Amino acid sequence: MRSWSVSSVRGFLNCSLAWFFRRTGVPPETRPVAMCAGVALHEVLAEDMRYRKEGASFDEDDALDLLESVYFLEEASGAITYGKLDRDAVVDRLRGLYLHWRKTFVPRGRIVAIEEEIRVDLPGIDLPLLGYVDLVEETPAGDLVRDWKVTAAKPSRDDLLAPLDVQKISMVQGWQASRSRPVASWTWTHLVKTRTPQVVDYELPVSGCDRVPELRRLAALVQPTIDAMREVLEGRRRPVPQAGFLCSGCSFRRACAAWRG
Repeated sequence: MRSWSVSSVRGFLNCSLAWFFRRTGVPPETRPVAMCAGVALHEVLAEDMRYRKEGASFDEDDALDLLESVYFLEEASGAITYGKLDRDAVVDRLRGLYLHWRKTFVPRGRIVAIEEEIRVDLPGIDLPLLGYVDLVEETPAGDLVRDWKVTAAKPSRDDLLAPLDVQKISMVQGWQASRSRPVASWTWTHLVKTRTPQVVDYELPVSGCDRVPELRRLAALVQPTIDAMREVLEGRRRPVPQAGFLCSGCSFRRACAAWRG
């Protein structure tokens, strides 16, 4: 292990056996449609923002062609698990969602980063963070760090624990530490795949006085997880299958059923 990411930490904590299969090259049996839809929409949003950064406009037909091309590549990478909506219905909703976002989204400030890598050491963690910020906008109060979330339902607010979310802390503190730029706020922009598309912002202010306690909390979560990951990979700890909450959508169902410890 040379670095850690938010997705790897979350994946290990959700199910260390699925994480182990993924790390050791066990091929996934299927791929969740939500993941593939998210990849396709993220790609077209990033390209759209690159045009906007240069003061230009991404041609609508070209944008929709890119969306479908990326989704096709996702299909070619492995079988996709569909639910109530079939393939054509999923793509139609993604097209409608992008067009709605395109008409309604206005950056809050000057665009300074799009899909930009963060690789930085944070205190109390013995591996560097590796992550990518979807969008950073420079505002008079400081940078706004934004993450696109493609979701099936409108989010509910949790003002108690959302500010302590591992992604929010990692990306905010990682951006500040690696770029030496102050951050004023973190925003999840939810692109909701309902029949009538919605774009919902969930913004959280960022205060400099939160930096030390947030970094301590992050280290207390991430470092023990990294230690456990190493023990699993080195054979000093057995991976543990998840108790069933997320199993219906897992990409390793057959491998899990055949696993005996």
